[in-house]
Amino acid sequence: MLAGNSDTWRFLRGMLAEIPARLFQLVVPKRCAYCGQIRDPSQERRQTVTFEGRKFHPDWILCEQCQDLFAFEKMNICRRCGRFLSEREFVANVCPKCEEQTFWFDRVIPLGPYRGNLRQAIFMMKKRSGIPLTETFARLFYEYRAFPLHSIQVDVILPIPMHPFYRWVRGTNDAQVLAAELGRLLGIPVNERILKCVRLRLAQRAVQMEERAKNVEGMFVPFHDPPDRTRWLGKRALVVDDVMTTGSTLNEASRILKTEFGFADISVLVLARARGETKMRIPYGTEILPVLSKRKERGSYAEFWEHRRFRKTLKEGSDEESQDRKKIRKFNSRRRQKKRSETGSTRKRKRKRKK
Repeated sequence: MLAGNSDTWRFLRGMLAEIPARLFQLVVPKRCAYCGQIRDPSQERRQTVTFEGRKFHPDWILCEQCQDLFAFEKMNICRRCGRFLSEREFVANVCPKCEEQTFWFDRVIPLGPYRGNLRQAIFMMKKRSGIPLTETFARLFYEYRAFPLHSIQVDVILPIPMHPFYRWVRGTNDAQVLAAELGRLLGIPVNERILKCVRLRLAQRAVQMEERAKNVEGMFVPFHDPPDRTRWLGKRALVVDDVMTTGSTLNEASRILKTEFGFADISVLVLARARGETKMRIPYGTEILPVLSKRKERGSYAEFWEHRRFRKTLKEGSDEESQDRKKIRKFNSRRRQKKRSETGSTRKRKRKRKK
């Protein structure tokens, strides 16, 4: 009877397949990939977003509140550098930032501006625990930027490579996870053995604007020597990264891809497009030492590279002055420990003696 009715058999088979997942959800409930709250299964597929006449669920790993936070609308974007333009600049088809610049890539497709919740989410993606969130934003990118992704018709997806030390510190490469999920959704192969990063560099946010191109010079080389030029000659590539500020890193990677491999067209896909401003001012050529910074105001492990000597002279001054400050800190720490170990009665006796 069931064999004759294919629809009934398909329904029962789907229900039986969901039993292990439902039992696992009772033990380990589903949580939002961004805020970490337990998601309500009854509200999981009710939230929909309308974009260009289409209705869809923006994601299956975000809760209902976070789906509203990451509802990206259509924006005025410069097709060449990906910068977000005003209405006046978009109508005039003029971008003041990239008119006098030379880029090796042909176009940039960003998801949103590098601020607010998107900026905080990218900080979370830089750790191993942020892999589900990275896959979530890959699906969001596919939903909100589906038309430009299908219109460029690329042959291969290339994530920006990361230095092995960076990879060891973070535990993951968010560009690689993003490219793998996008390749699965688009049905395009992902190749991670075309470029490799061979040089440690100072963080781009810590370098002056005019010196960022020098900071990334010689950073990428072909994975195999000599490169397989005949395989990629005249092909179209999609280079994937998390954030684009001035585009120096992506421009250097695109230069190697076009000169060494012969790619004809290179498109850049980034989750966020920053304005291109920098807060720190460290001159190019400073000796680089791997230092982990855990400053919470800039996010967990926001800066991986800082110069120890620069930081020491900036905050502490000379060597003699720093030694005196170390002695004062040591004395104050011992004093605090002694106060903590004392009981309440001992403190009262000392107060009476002072009086």
